[in-house]
This record gives sequence, structure tokens and C-alpha cells, in this order.
Amino acid sequence: MELHFINSEHRRIPTLVQRNDGVELSVPVFGPLAPIPHDLAHFVVESELRLQGGFWGSVAAGAVFPGMKIVAGRQRPHARERSEEIMKANHREILLSEGLVAAALGIHEGTTSINELRPMVYAGKAFTREAQTDALARLRTPIEEMCARWAATPPGGTLTVTWPEQQVRATHGGRRHAS
Repeated sequence: MELHFINSEHRRIPTLVQRNDGVELSVPVFGPLAPIPHDLAHFVVESELRLQGGFWGSVAAGAVFPGMKIVAGRQRPHARERSEEIMKANHREILLSEGLVAAALGIHEGTTSINELRPMVYAGKAFTREAQTDALARLRTPIEEMCARWAATPPGGTLTVTWPEQQVRATHGGRRHAS
């Protein structure tokens, strides 16, 4: 799956997504654009930590979140039901990735300290401060590198990244299996 982030400076131009099933999506831009767009930070966090049920993994598996629009391609039969199933099955991992994105960007910008982190609950288990510290340490360099790539993208230019396809998909009953 390819993600095309358009550097629009102050305007919010949707991210364009080309899924491997031939569906093309327009994803609205939320949150701040600096140091990188929020959904680009999700890409870094989820791909680096292999959060297979995060936002982008869910989109790759067929989820269409509110606000997204299908701009080209044809969805498979029962796509809406599958989308809802994926979002439900991946809900906790999506929330975990949200928390990690906020923490990683906060640490990068100097507005959050490791000492301020509180344990998160993920899949019924605590994601301890130690686990968060380890994850955020792994994210420091990839976040810095993506910030540099984004800063080098000229106004009107596009930064394209490719989502790794070894991600997980949801199946019936909320269970997940490797693709």
C-alpha cells in the first residue's frame, strides 16, 4: 500500500492512499502538520514497532474510517461489514498507536518527558513505562529521519511511503491471523 502525503504548508490536502486491492482512498488530514503530519507519524510508529493492527494496518486490511472517501477502484463484496469488523478487532492497538504517536512527537518536540509517561493498557495487558520507554527509544531516530524527509519536501510536493505488507488482517469473530 502506498501513502502519498502532500506538503500543503498551511492548507489541509488529504493524504492519498493506494491499497493493494486496487482501492484508492482520500484520507482527511487531522492534527498539526509540523513537525510531520499526524498520520505520517502513525506510519513511522506502526511500521517501526510492527503494530499490525494500528491505523495503517487496519486501512491496508480494508478498514475505511469515518471521513475517508473512496476515490477510485472497486471494493470487494461486504466491504462495509469487513471494515467494521477490522476496526472493532483492532480497536485497542489503534488506541495504543495513538498514545505512542503523541508520546513520540511530544518527546521529539521537547513537550513530553519520559518521566511523565503512564502505563497504557493494550489487549488487556499493561504496556508498562519500561516497555514504552524502550519503544520510544527505538522511535527516536526514525521520527527524526521522517521529520527531515518531510522538511525537505517542497510546498506542493509529495512524500510517498510504502506500508509493509506482512501486516495482520482481521477475520471473522474478531480473531486475527497473519496474511
